[in-house]
Amino acid sequence: MDFSKFNTFGVQLHPEFTPQNPLMAQRAVKGVSYHLTLEGLTEVQESPDLQVVVYAILGEEKQLHVTGYGYGAGWRMGGGTGTATTTTYTVGTLVVDMYDARTKELAFRGTAQDTLSDKPEKNEKKLNKALEKLFDKYPPEKK
Repeated sequence: MDFSKFNTFGVQLHPEFTPQNPLMAQRAVKGVSYHLTLEGLTEVQESPDLQVVVYAILGEEKQLHVTGYGYGAGWRMGGGTGTATTTTYTVGTLVVDMYDARTKELAFRGTAQDTLSDKPEKNEKKLNKALEKLFDKYPPEKK
């Protein structure tokens, strides 16, 4: 796809996406706008060349921690003990879809994933880093 034909963009949250954290969703949209502006595009409210849709997927992951030890003097003599615990953490995936507004064809999809923190300031830093990585791949090189 010829990305040089895109001069303007409009960005929005996915219409079916209800953010669990509206402030972070707003930051994601602003971050996408910022990066596209750095690429030389202009944000417009009506009739953009590129329609950008942002959404996030949250999921829980579990990690199993097993510890144990054994002792003994030989065959059938000895013992041991062990414990197993699980840790649950939240993983967030940010998805940025860019469509040619005229043809409705998907022009670019960027994704970034990271473990979320209980601390909002850490999540904001992770979001900014994720957007930097995501936009390192935009626009994709011509094949």
